[in-house]
Amino acid sequence: EMMVLGSEFNVSAYAEDEHIVTTLEKGGLQVLSTLNQKSVTLKPGDLVAYSNRSGKFRHEVVQAADYSSWRYGYIFFNNIKVSDLLVKLERVYGVQFVMPDDSPYLNQRIRARFNKDESLDNILNIVHMLVPQFCYKVKGDTIYLNWHIFVRRSSFIDIIYLFLRQLHPLWRDCL
Repeated sequence: EMMVLGSEFNVSAYAEDEHIVTTLEKGGLQVLSTLNQKSVTLKPGDLVAYSNRSGKFRHEVVQAADYSSWRYGYIFFNNIKVSDLLVKLERVYGVQFVMPDDSPYLNQRIRARFNKDESLDNILNIVHMLVPQFCYKVKGDTIYLNWHIFVRRSSFIDIIYLFLRQLHPLWRDCL
């Protein structure tokens, strides 16, 4: 439950998520747990994550504008795990990612900013540049991920590999 105190804020509340996340840009906001009647009052720049399971709050100070960047025409991901990024892309683009569960790269963190109108293909190519092992094939609304583990090469060869992959569409299939 929320009591708005003349504010600009953002709420992310999806049934499948463990937390409801609220960030405050301006004004004041009080968040109340109906589970245990505890509350927390937010100041501008505060983030509160409420656990649907435990009824507990987690509070931290953030750049609140990053969480409501969608209102300004872009999507900003700051130190987000690749697995969380994929969930957000599924929601925005109406696709489904199919991937091996045991990939160590799902926990890798990235930072990126995209225009809200950016094509999914462009975003996936950028993710590949940030995580070179990230390979994918698109079949309709389903995107199949494959994680390539390769022996470390020189930075020069990595740069050529990324460049060629951008030029030739077959490289996108991670030959």
